[in-house]
Amino acid sequence: MRKKLIITAVLASVMVMCFAQKPHKIMFYNMENFFDTIDDPETNDEEFLPDGAKRWNTAKYDKKLRNMERVLFDIAAIDRNYPAVIGVSEIENRSILEDIASTRKLLPARYAICHYDSPDLRGVDVAFLYRPDVFKLEGSADIPVRIASLPNWRTRGIVTMWGTIDGEPFLFMVAHWPSRLGGKEASDPKRLAAASQVKHIVDSVMAANPATKVVVMGDLNDDATDASVVEGLSAKGKIKDVKAGDMFNPFIALLKERIRQIRPDALLMGEVLEDASNKVAYDVRRRYFVDGELDSVMNYPFRTAIVNFMRGRDSGPELKNTVMSIVENYPPQVVACNMNLLGTHDTPRILTALVDDFDGSREEKAARHLTKNQMEVARDRLQMAVFLQFTLPGCPSVYYGDEALMEGYKDPFNRRTYPWGREDKEILGFFRHLGRLRREREELRLGSIRFFAAGDKHLGFTRSYEERSARFM
Repeated sequence: MRKKLIITAVLASVMVMCFAQKPHKIMFYNMENFFDTIDDPETNDEEFLPDGAKRWNTAKYDKKLRNMERVLFDIAAIDRNYPAVIGVSEIENRSILEDIASTRKLLPARYAICHYDSPDLRGVDVAFLYRPDVFKLEGSADIPVRIASLPNWRTRGIVTMWGTIDGEPFLFMVAHWPSRLGGKEASDPKRLAAASQVKHIVDSVMAANPATKVVVMGDLNDDATDASVVEGLSAKGKIKDVKAGDMFNPFIALLKERIRQIRPDALLMGEVLEDASNKVAYDVRRRYFVDGELDSVMNYPFRTAIVNFMRGRDSGPELKNTVMSIVENYPPQVVACNMNLLGTHDTPRILTALVDDFDGSREEKAARHLTKNQMEVARDRLQMAVFLQFTLPGCPSVYYGDEALMEGYKDPFNRRTYPWGREDKEILGFFRHLGRLRREREELRLGSIRFFAAGDKHLGFTRSYEERSARFM
């Protein structure tokens, strides 16, 4: 089998690779805004200067440097062996890596650097630290991420290096794909474009030398089950499913295994916009529950159905059908812990979504607020929507500020700061009351559901568990 591995992470991921003659540690770490204290006139780094918003001075820089030294050394101390290759993201320049490599605890590894300045507006780069005694570098390149329809768009490139480990050919790639700014759905095409370019490189290398071991790592700004990874990279979560042209993504299994070690009753939840039981993407049926990849998902179908009912687009039957479809299609243990949401950072504030579909420019959205009449209607609809969120099967999840009557369009207007001291006390109390009701009534947490009315703008259903039941109309 051709060995092509993808390591995805937001913070850190460590993999022990046994492709070569003996195992070696390969890892990725997002160093989270590791800037120096010197102004670069070519980038927007003003926030991380001594007089900038972060008051980023030498003392803070040195503290972060010590923290990076400690983390990387602790990883090396696991088996008293320094990682052979370390991919990193969010470092401002080469000097950051030079400082890290020269710290007292990491100096014995004698790390070399593979780095290129990226065109990112803030100036953050991706790069590699590698041990020349293990990985024999033969070449490297910085491959830009391009989208034909956005010729002036700039983002981090794909830093690539190739060489050998124990005489076997390796290709390493590290990337920091485009963020979700503007919402996941709107920004998906950018990450899919980045994935397509990575996959093109992988396919080209494998065609030239099928014996090459390929490792892709980085902060992909997507989950291991998202389209950019599953379809864009053709990444499979199980070795047995990997076929010619596919990549192996160990992250789902690793994540779930580690979660269970830390807390046996913890959940692995996926961000799936559709019915996760029968989702088909790129002609491939997803197997989130069949293969036990996920324990639960974000319940976007419920959100869509509730909003449509509240807006008068559905008189009740569609909401009933959506609820029963999820209840009947998902395993019961998944239904009970589905993430019932109304607001997220990828959607408009629920208060706004219940009355206003305005889709103007960024400047127009920044200046636009609900009118007094809209606010009154939205307030009433919100209470009914939240009532359904807390009483339908699943686990209600409140996006911060929805309980305080915050409004706003899609990102970034749904991310405003919490209105401390200016919350709507009545609405806040309503949320709290529903929370207490759900905590006190097992049938709301674990019970089955049966609709006895769904039409003419009315809903009626019963939640039942063992000898208890609750009837809502």
